[in-house]
Amino acid sequence: MKHVDVPGGDTWQAFLAYGALFQPWLESRASVRTEPLCSADVAPLRVLTQRYGTSTSLAWILERSRPSEEVRAYSNLALLYGRTKAERQMQGLERLVHAMNRAGVTPLLLKGSAARVGGIYPDPGFRLMADIDLIVPPEHLASCVAAAEAAGFAIVAKPPGAEAGHALQQYSDEFALLLEVHHQLTRIYERENFPAEMLFEAAHLAEFRGGHVLLPDWSHHAALTILHAVAWDRSRHMALVPIKALLDLAALKASDAPVSWSAVAQLLERAGERSSLIHVETLFRALFGTALTEIDISPARQKRILRFYALGAAYPILHHVGLAVTEVRRRLIRARRQPARLLQLLNPGFYWRMARTTRKALDSKTALH
Repeated sequence: MKHVDVPGGDTWQAFLAYGALFQPWLESRASVRTEPLCSADVAPLRVLTQRYGTSTSLAWILERSRPSEEVRAYSNLALLYGRTKAERQMQGLERLVHAMNRAGVTPLLLKGSAARVGGIYPDPGFRLMADIDLIVPPEHLASCVAAAEAAGFAIVAKPPGAEAGHALQQYSDEFALLLEVHHQLTRIYERENFPAEMLFEAAHLAEFRGGHVLLPDWSHHAALTILHAVAWDRSRHMALVPIKALLDLAALKASDAPVSWSAVAQLLERAGERSSLIHVETLFRALFGTALTEIDISPARQKRILRFYALGAAYPILHHVGLAVTEVRRRLIRARRQPARLLQLLNPGFYWRMARTTRKALDSKTALH
């Protein structure tokens, strides 16, 4: 099932080789390699991970995979960078948490910050956070934002005419760190398919460097990881392998955190995201050689899904085409679901903004992950 023939499929084969390095770790056994990994073995993996922002994860697993001296020198340097940057990020989070606690707010950490504080990652440098995501009840939002400003996180101004985002963004120059403050979790098409109240009810209090945070139920965390990567970030529509999310799920599966993977599947099905689960499950099995949730997927469907992502890996333009299509679809669905927006269809500016969004999505310089 792993082998999928596509023209120019070297990137897909690099994905499979990358995933194979993690299989002994997930199976709780030592590396089965008899020959040290040399630079030629690692070169395509370095290119891949630099492109997808997972170089430190590669460095961590290389140290466990019988590297040659040259490869070990690379992994040591990459891990040193990852650990140093991770500690700097944790210092920024520490300042934020203390400021919010003084304001009477205990934030619920999400995504990478939750995994880092909750001890899910096997090494501080395993995965670097792109930003800090947290959620607070709506009545605490103003206090949370003010506390973050006092901690040196300035509100990021929106460009004129820009739509309201899914979260309020604040940025610290000192820590080079972006903060996203949520008070609800909505999907791209305006549906709240993962109520924030459910997260708060199942969260547990944890101490963090003298302050207090809330950590999510780890089954909820797993479901959110899948939702964020596949539905909200639209990787399923862009033929973009969500490798960061897959590594996060692998770390969760290898950790001692209490996770009910059957509950994860049920949460996603109730949220109307069974298709997202199937995509992630298929990719997880192909890369890491083990199941995530044990849901049943026909071999024919797995083959179609893997071929889709293999084509995306071979031809990155498909990522941008997929992004452009979803941006157009998003605007049309929002206009249809909100009657007040239907008047926009009579406004030439609506089509100008749609054209601008589409052009940006098709630009090869637009970040996808």
